[in-house]
Amino acid sequence: MKTFPVLLFLLGIGLVNAQSDTATCITLKPGSDDGFDAEVWSLEATTNFGNHDELRANAWTWSGEFGIQRSFFRFNLDIIPDTMELVAAELSLFGLDDPDTQLHSGDNDSYIKRVTEDWNEWDINWDNQPSTTSVNQLLHDAAAWGYEDFTGMDVTALVQDMIDFGNYGFMLQLQNESTYRRLGFASSDHVNPESYPELQLCWEPRGQQDTTIIITPEDSCLLLKPGPAEGYDAEVWSLEPTVNFGDHDELRSNAWTWSGNFGIQRSYFRFNLDTIPEDKYVASAQLSLFGLDDPDTQLHSGDNESYIRRVTEDWGEMIINWDNQPESTIEHQVTHDAATWGYEDFLDMDVTEMVRDMVEYGNYGFMMRLQNETTYRRLGFASSDHINPSSYPELLLCLTDLPPQDTTIVQTPGDTCITLKPGAEYGIDAEVWSLDPNTNFGTHDENRANAWTWDGQSGIQRSFIRFNLDTLPVDAVLEFAGLSLFALDDPDTQLHSGDNPSYIRRVIEDWDEASITWDNQPAVTATHQVEHGAAVSGYEDFLDIDVTQLVQD
Repeated sequence: MKTFPVLLFLLGIGLVNAQSDTATCITLKPGSDDGFDAEVWSLEATTNFGNHDELRANAWTWSGEFGIQRSFFRFNLDIIPDTMELVAAELSLFGLDDPDTQLHSGDNDSYIKRVTEDWNEWDINWDNQPSTTSVNQLLHDAAAWGYEDFTGMDVTALVQDMIDFGNYGFMLQLQNESTYRRLGFASSDHVNPESYPELQLCWEPRGQQDTTIIITPEDSCLLLKPGPAEGYDAEVWSLEPTVNFGDHDELRSNAWTWSGNFGIQRSYFRFNLDTIPEDKYVASAQLSLFGLDDPDTQLHSGDNESYIRRVTEDWGEMIINWDNQPESTIEHQVTHDAATWGYEDFLDMDVTEMVRDMVEYGNYGFMMRLQNETTYRRLGFASSDHINPSSYPELLLCLTDLPPQDTTIVQTPGDTCITLKPGAEYGIDAEVWSLDPNTNFGTHDENRANAWTWDGQSGIQRSFIRFNLDTLPVDAVLEFAGLSLFALDDPDTQLHSGDNPSYIRRVIEDWDEASITWDNQPAVTATHQVEHGAAVSGYEDFLDIDVTQLVQD
């Protein structure tokens, strides 16, 4: 696995479209040690080309067989400071002026697209290539000659989307993938460093923040009240299921009719929790939503009890709609009674547990919906796009020092090793059982993998375990990870038994210790799984299992 230290050059001038004397510009041009790129080929659909020295978009024949090649590449965007705003990004790919390479050929108009799923340079192939999106894609005209460089391509919108929605890099593809046409550029594994792919970035200090943050030193409280520039909220509507309402000035939960057609509205909103210092713990969190005392707005109406739920998938404010709305969870949801009058504010709703879950599992914000989504009932509050700043949604966070951890962390200064051994308060593990598929066993004192019978019924047990990897310094490179599981030498426990070789696999979906069951158990992947031989004794400990690749993933 390659790490991401990158070759940086400070530029004396900005990009052409940066247009700012305050902009800082850098050039990223990673080579074989730091570059992250690969081709995929339909004729060798399961072969990885992570160390190939070219990036091609190709539709050709090989020994009479038609095939397609595409290329994937990614740059490290973590070098953009959080306090800065991207103002320009230009991508350059360099043709190969070498008689031994395949030159550009044919009617080879191309796309540069944003990749929307994670991928690994050493695992990617045609069959498992990640998905991409055409949103803000770059269309490039055909090459004018055989070794033309494609320089200064404006990918600002694509890079901004990577910052907002996750950086999985670019994909190069022909617009028309039929014979005969080809593009060929140098990859980061090419022999000539001057030909490595290049991304120029310009950023400048963010403008005046419109988030109101009031800090009360006595109790370390933060009041977040973002407005149009920083607020992150949107409605979705079942009657216009593909339309985005990211700039609407209301947040509604609605079950109504429009021109005789029944429809439902829900609202999503998110606050920036990065304001919480890493050494602090959320002691309390209170959410306030403000009704709209305006004759032109839709007032609260009907039997409108509601839920505030935690969202569990990422979403984009200017992309979300009814059809692609993210999942949410009922875990720690807040139930609110019906409004008592038409413009009532919902103040100081206790969302402490949900905010703690966001800090722990990922901050995708809140969803508001009616408990009963049948006509006629409605709630309406101001969004962060409302004309009145005093009505913006508000989150009050009160913080305290982190409570003492019961995780044993033993550091060895010589080789910087850390041992994580969490106990009941901070450990995250649970069993699931096929014979009790809706029951949670998050407080059970064993982790079992079992295929047995209970009262004559055949059942299966599996176990899920998670450690807090936030203890790893951000600049650290993982060299080894060894997992140890300890058997219970206790006559009252179930000892190891039978022909019991096992797998240790990586979980690829979020899960909650207090709600996981057999029926909702998360997906896992066999990539880099560890296979362990059968236990040799009934109470054998499994020590120092090499899970380095799993933890790196």
